[in-house]
Amino acid sequence: MLPMSFVKLQRLVRLFANRVRLPDGLALGNMRSLQELVAINFTPEVIEEIGDLKDLRVLRIIVNYPDMVDGTWNFWERFLMSLERCTNLQDLYMETNLPTECSLDCMQYVPSGLQRFMSSHILMTAFPRWINSTTLSSLTTLSIQLSSDADLLPHHLEKLAELPSLRFLRLWSGGIWKLQKFSIPSCACAFRCLRHFYFHSSWMFLTFQPGALPELQRLCLCFDPRLERNNLNDFGLKNIHSLRHVVIKFLSVEPENRQEVEAEVREALKDNPNHPSLELLFLG
Repeated sequence: MLPMSFVKLQRLVRLFANRVRLPDGLALGNMRSLQELVAINFTPEVIEEIGDLKDLRVLRIIVNYPDMVDGTWNFWERFLMSLERCTNLQDLYMETNLPTECSLDCMQYVPSGLQRFMSSHILMTAFPRWINSTTLSSLTTLSIQLSSDADLLPHHLEKLAELPSLRFLRLWSGGIWKLQKFSIPSCACAFRCLRHFYFHSSWMFLTFQPGALPELQRLCLCFDPRLERNNLNDFGLKNIHSLRHVVIKFLSVEPENRQEVEAEVREALKDNPNHPSLELLFLG
């Protein structure tokens, strides 16, 4: 834990710590020169002062689960209200020590210059409405996970596809208990800059149209092949001509069926003109 006298460093620009806890009563808002706060363990008493750091560019917060269960306040609502005042924020990373469901949909204002948004162990109960090309035109990196009660729908993927600067996308979805299909289109405005795409969903099956994802170099998919055994050849992997590396993670494949599944995937990829490398992982 940092000492209370730490706030006297009013010219401090960058603070990098390893899960250091800020003490209650620390007047963090007085350190107005801070531009980067990394790997800080925030308490409820300190979190609201983030909004006073007008020059803050990089924020990585770590929250312990016991700090979020006090029924007298809503941690995430207070945090997001404070975050709305950080108008110069570019990088935001949020982490909890245990998987925690929360809604980030109440955010009224998103910093227009936000370039990177990543979360860990945070299970969003709804796809955030503020993820769209109007509010996040500068976003290059996005990593989010939806809870089992949150549906990932085709129009959500369409919103992601419209982000004009997106280069890295990692997306987990645990909802929708019936098979959904979504075709990644080849129009010029869909994922036009995306280079790395990691998609984890047991129930949504992606296909790629000719000319889709024109800049994509690395693709990682995770799904249950039992849902679509007859359509593994219809991935459209041959249509992503810039691919260099493909990783496919399969859920619930019996050992005696793995060789057949692998053969089907290699058949689906063999006509890709860039001949990307292939890595297959069988989970469970």
